[in-house]
Amino acid sequence: MNGLLANIEGYIDVDDNLKAALGRYFKRVEFKKNTTILDIDSPCNWIFFIEAGECVTYYYQEGREVVSFVYPKGYWVTNWSAFYMQEQSEEAIKTNSDTVLYQISYNDFEALYKEFPIMERFSRKNMEFHVAFSDKMYRGYSFGSPTERYNQLLKHFPEITQIATLGKIASVLGITRETLSRIRSKK
Repeated sequence: MNGLLANIEGYIDVDDNLKAALGRYFKRVEFKKNTTILDIDSPCNWIFFIEAGECVTYYYQEGREVVSFVYPKGYWVTNWSAFYMQEQSEEAIKTNSDTVLYQISYNDFEALYKEFPIMERFSRKNMEFHVAFSDKMYRGYSFGSPTERYNQLLKHFPEITQIATLGKIASVLGITRETLSRIRSKK
């Protein structure tokens, strides 16, 4: 739980009472590599903090798997809009390696807010990070050339290139593996 606490403490002060509550509300779960933890079209009731390992978000387009992003250790992962709107998920999440997560349900998150209003500040700051993250992804990957997209990934999320396969990185960038190989060979 050290990574989870450190992440939350990066946004707010955590006293002993809140620390104890986090221990009650968050459940530690372990998954083997390639375990699906959220299916497409299923209710998105959970948000996860990645304590160890990494997760991949993906969807299907024309029958092929398209990787949205690879989330490394220390990140939060869910289908963000589906979680906060309490809707069916439009993408799936699976583990990319043996992974340790801390999960909390939407209802428990709401209960935690009521018990500790400072957690709403944490959630706002965490959402601000993810909105900025999404904006960088959209701008960098929608308008840039393949080389520019790869450079943006290296600049903002260098750890992903260390943990994801060439195919997953190419999918995140919306390019072919061959194009990514050419770009990387020029570096």
